[in-house]
Amino acid sequence: MAWICCGNTLSAQTLYDAKNPKDSPYQAEDFYQADDSYQAEDTLQADSSPPRKPLYINVRTNLLYDALLFPNIGMEFYLGKGYSLNTNWLYGWWKKSRHHWYWRAYGGEIDLRKWWGKAAEEKPTTGHHIGIYAQMFTYDFQTGGRGYMGGKPGGTLWDKMNYAVGAEYGYSLPVAKNLNIDFAIGVGYWGGIYHEYLPQDGRYAWQSTKNRHWLGPTKAEVSLVWLIGKKNQNRTRKMNSEKMEEESKREVPEKKKEDFERKQEECGRKGGCDE
Repeated sequence: MAWICCGNTLSAQTLYDAKNPKDSPYQAEDFYQADDSYQAEDTLQADSSPPRKPLYINVRTNLLYDALLFPNIGMEFYLGKGYSLNTNWLYGWWKKSRHHWYWRAYGGEIDLRKWWGKAAEEKPTTGHHIGIYAQMFTYDFQTGGRGYMGGKPGGTLWDKMNYAVGAEYGYSLPVAKNLNIDFAIGVGYWGGIYHEYLPQDGRYAWQSTKNRHWLGPTKAEVSLVWLIGKKNQNRTRKMNSEKMEEESKREVPEKKKEDFERKQEECGRKGGCDE
């Protein structure tokens, strides 16, 4: 057993002094017995690991491609420090051979974007962005007359690939809690071979093979963007009003404290104040 006084475990010498009030600062009623296993203080261990950052992932579709009958889907991953990686894929393979009508294309794209501005600071993947992109695709277009086919007939995408690289600028505009509209335009180089053909006697006659060297706009985007996750939501008017109300509540005690301190200073200068 041990003797405890005033939150401290006392030594034998201190106990002896305590029995002689003339030599001890302690009073008898300050002492009580405690088990040897008693610990004066509990040690609390706080979790030192850093908080997990929210994962920002967006799913998107380019409405311009959809309007041209090319279904497409893309995903965007926020990498941190204002950068994001965006990937897209489109596929449309429509034809009416009897009318010599072919409307076919498929391929993919990858973008690296840098976001900046006030909107991007408040919410990642929102506001202004610039970036670089690379595209790989093939196509076959014919609307009754001369047809144009990208790459070599048959084979895989690698055999008949056209490609484009360039730089882009865009702006992602919040339109709902989990939705953005992303506008973008890209300028770059489009290269690759393509074939021209004509329908003759129920078949398609090859006319020429050409190399494409195009420098100019190679990308246009008006994408509907779905923001995945609760922490990836845009601020609505209700959320903004709640934030303003919370901030005003915090400001009230601070203002009262400032008023009290100011009053105390004035009283000090006057040499006192009436209650």
